[in-house]
Amino acid sequence: MRHKHLLWVVLCVVTGVFIFSAAPTADMQASNLLANPGFENGGLSPWGKHGGSAEIVSAPDPVYNGTFAVRHIDSSSNSTKYLRQNVAVQAGSQYEYGAWVFIPVADQLDAVYLRIAWYNNSDCSGSQQSVTNSSHADLAQMHSWQEITGSATAPSGASCAQLRLMMDPATGMDPFIFWDDIVFRGKSEVGATSTPTIIPTPTPTNTPTTTVTPTPSSTPTPTPTSIPAHSILLNEILPAPKSIDFDGNGQADSHDEYIELYNPQSLPIDIGGWWLDDADGGSSPYHIPTSTTIPAHGFLLFFRNQTGII
Repeated sequence: MRHKHLLWVVLCVVTGVFIFSAAPTADMQASNLLANPGFENGGLSPWGKHGGSAEIVSAPDPVYNGTFAVRHIDSSSNSTKYLRQNVAVQAGSQYEYGAWVFIPVADQLDAVYLRIAWYNNSDCSGSQQSVTNSSHADLAQMHSWQEITGSATAPSGASCAQLRLMMDPATGMDPFIFWDDIVFRGKSEVGATSTPTIIPTPTPTNTPTTTVTPTPSSTPTPTPTSIPAHSILLNEILPAPKSIDFDGNGQADSHDEYIELYNPQSLPIDIGGWWLDDADGGSSPYHIPTSTTIPAHGFLLFFRNQTGII
């Protein structure tokens, strides 16, 4: 992909043309109880690991937000591997947790998910009392970031929770995955932080319960003029891949170049029929197939071998 074209990817629809060159700002909650949740200190600590190896990476490797992410690599065994961090909790309190994961090759994995192991001891030592698992990652959603979330109530007697980022390799495989922006927080604190400016959130309007006059149930906050409604952002371009087979075809080569789009809206957007193109005089425009949808706050990758954009 020619570098002079990096910031000139154009999305065309019948009603107009949108040009974007900046990635959306991600929100990391101030109430997060984890230390170094996005690996932005450039190291793994205080995260530990159980099996495999872990290394901090930056672009052109996948990074969801900020400068760094972590790559967790299998160690040629079929046992489940995980990264872990201990968090002090209160028995009976509710918590929610989540993480963003990037899966390069799906058929090398049996499962990817989050687990909380509850302990009575304040340093998570001794035998675990019980475990709580999140929903599993969608292994069919390769080459793009996806969020895994869960919620749980700390059981009676628990004073420490160990959050684990679980990777269950398929038999005989040596997979690796990427993790970024992990969250563990008290559920009562949800909503206490500010709303990201690029994604307006309706603000409820207090209405007296005794009146019979119909009133709107919510008043949407103004839409920022910098992001038109139903727009799509150009989130990332990989112009010169080196050693990772991002498209999963078995070879790490120029075909692993990709363009990543991001939907900052709170609803899915159908981009079928749109056009993806670089600057004038470059590659031929790529016509996005009908019914191609980017989920709310989701990502979509277009590889070079699909678009022909170089």
